[in-house]
Amino acid sequence: KARRIAAAIRETGGYAWVGIHDVSAGKPAVLAWSGPLARATRSEIAVPILGATGGPVVGLLGVESDIPDAFGEEDRRILEECAALLRPLWG
Repeated sequence: KARRIAAAIRETGGYAWVGIHDVSAGKPAVLAWSGPLARATRSEIAVPILGATGGPVVGLLGVESDIPDAFGEEDRRILEECAALLRPLWG
């Protein structure tokens, strides 16, 4: 599921790379990603995935672009909505 979601976010937003990271155990781990590993990242944004009822951060939605200053307020807002929808991946 996570890989399909990362791919959908990447394709819909036209981003170079999207990763879903688990930070709930205190040590970051990539759950899934979409996009090439070798890339020229010119800008990135990381959006927290909050636990139940706005609890502690359990994950991060990381998005990268090969375009400088690629992320604006609209991107942030949409990616925050995506991050909220990813919460069920943590049970």
